[in-house]
Amino acid sequence: MTFSSIVPIVLVLAAPAASPVGPGDRAPTAEEPAPEGLEADEAQPAPDEADEADEAQPAPGEADEADEAEPAPETIPNPFAAPPTTAVVRAPPPVAAPTRPPRPIRWRLDFGLGVGTTVARDPGVRAFSRGRSLPDTGASALFDFRLAEGRFFLGGGVSYQNVNRRGDANAAQITSKLGVHEPQVLGRVSFMVLEGLDAFARVGVGPSIVDMRVQSEAYETASQRAIIPRVDGRAGLSLYLPKKWLPSKQASRVTAGLDLGLGYTWRGKIEVRPTLEQDDEPLRATTSPWGTLSMHGLSFGMGLFLRVM
Repeated sequence: MTFSSIVPIVLVLAAPAASPVGPGDRAPTAEEPAPEGLEADEAQPAPDEADEADEAQPAPGEADEADEAEPAPETIPNPFAAPPTTAVVRAPPPVAAPTRPPRPIRWRLDFGLGVGTTVARDPGVRAFSRGRSLPDTGASALFDFRLAEGRFFLGGGVSYQNVNRRGDANAAQITSKLGVHEPQVLGRVSFMVLEGLDAFARVGVGPSIVDMRVQSEAYETASQRAIIPRVDGRAGLSLYLPKKWLPSKQASRVTAGLDLGLGYTWRGKIEVRPTLEQDDEPLRATTSPWGTLSMHGLSFGMGLFLRVM
């Protein structure tokens, strides 16, 4: 067998061993069309297109943010739905302060301080005063009780007044001093017009202890003491704080007020004849009588009182 005949045989035997490259063994380029047998979705994208697609896809966090940014669908409330029940927290009720039981007024005790004056009818008072008025200051304590649960109160008490006056007589040749001390026993009836306003009538009886002292320009002194009766009658009004204006209301026990009164004061007459003070002088001298002195007249007064009831 010659060499020329062997070569074709070797080529024929070697041809099946080499795998021919078909059209499907090479990936088509972007410029070449895809094979007819492949569908569009099965075609593999080019490397550049795959990278761009990866970059176009959002990251997981960005996708969540995009979902959160989307507005929630608007919900329409159901008018027939029952309202939501919520727990109601209520504050505990306030604790009321204990109230005292009301105390009706059955009795009253008044402690008072007052001022007043008597306008004497006798002009002889000018020997001991520059005017005819005899002003006084005093204190009193009165107790009364209610009659038959009505508006009338009946009671009494004690009082003390003091008068002090200075004057001159006979063109200032003689200076004088007059002092009057007057303890009294009182009786009072009151009518409660309304709580806070009373109308009253009061009568007082007692002695007037009168001390007179005169002095001349030569410093000669004469004095006299006389005790005369005194009767005083006065009517007026008492204004005081009612219970409803006080802190404890109807349970109050203490109040305060003002009383105003007008009346007449009668005193007995005095035979004025002062006794000269001579100490141990061997020659005794006497004074001439000055006449009678009357100190009664119209009187009025006002005062403050503290009431326990």
